[in-house]
Amino acid sequence: MLISLGSSIVGTFIDSFLGSLLEESWWCAEKKRIISMPEHASSCCLLAEKERRRVSGHQPSQCGLVCGRKVCGGSEVNLLSSSLTSLLVFFYLYVRYFL
Repeated sequence: MLISLGSSIVGTFIDSFLGSLLEESWWCAEKKRIISMPEHASSCCLLAEKERRRVSGHQPSQCGLVCGRKVCGGSEVNLLSSSLTSLLVFFYLYVRYFL
């Protein structure tokens, strides 16, 4: 039971970390929320993407890139994080019970 709890916590952190690195998050000032490009983009977001404008802070006044790079999408990040978590659990159990 502790292994399941620990692996779910570690897996959540890995997924969040990889998502912030490998997946772009854009702030849309018009909709006042984080969006993924281009399916939810408004005209101001498309202009910000063209200019590669970055934003920071809580609810900025203009559209722009919050974090990440366009390497992969959400499904790929989930697959990668679950694979890494499975490998970490496997190595933990191997070291604990077989060495």
